[in-house]
Amino acid sequence: MLKASRWTLVTGPADEPVDLDTAKSHLRVDLDDDDALITSLIARARRRVEAETGRALLTQTWEAHFGGFPADDVLELPMAPVQAVTQVEYVDTSSQLQTLAASAYEVDAPAGPQAMPGRLIRAVDAVWPATRVVPNAVRVRFTAGYGDLAEDVPEDLVELMLLFVGHWYENREAVTEQAASARLEALPLGAGELLDLYRLLEVA
Repeated sequence: MLKASRWTLVTGPADEPVDLDTAKSHLRVDLDDDDALITSLIARARRRVEAETGRALLTQTWEAHFGGFPADDVLELPMAPVQAVTQVEYVDTSSQLQTLAASAYEVDAPAGPQAMPGRLIRAVDAVWPATRVVPNAVRVRFTAGYGDLAEDVPEDLVELMLLFVGHWYENREAVTEQAASARLEALPLGAGELLDLYRLLEVA
């Protein structure tokens, strides 16, 4: 199974799994003075949870790059859960960018709260085309996420976001650069166990 050499976000989620009112209730904040700060912490918390687990929470579009098509016929997509593969492009031996026909591959997209990464598998009667030996010769664009709505996201992952929001909100005083770095890297109490439940293998 060939893993992606790198992957990039194409289109982020249209919303966040936690709204401002929910975050303020969790923080026991009634005033509006810190709304902008809390809103930014919500987005940061989602990105942190996604980075820690390798999971996309709400629907978003990614592009995974591979060095070529694999001999074992399987490419592993780097985010979970995968919803769909929308396009596969490759650089042919003449250095031209081509689009692979959807009939040439199948998509294995496990579902569920703890779904494993999706896979792109060569169709039984298809042959992978030859590619030029260049970096990122194969590019797979796909959508990932538990769904479009906040209620589609597992409750554990929403709770993780709230733990991070609360931790950062309560520890936002001016500190030294070294202490600030340590604070941002530190996990809130209770977060480690939840992360272990959802973290994909080999996610840094």
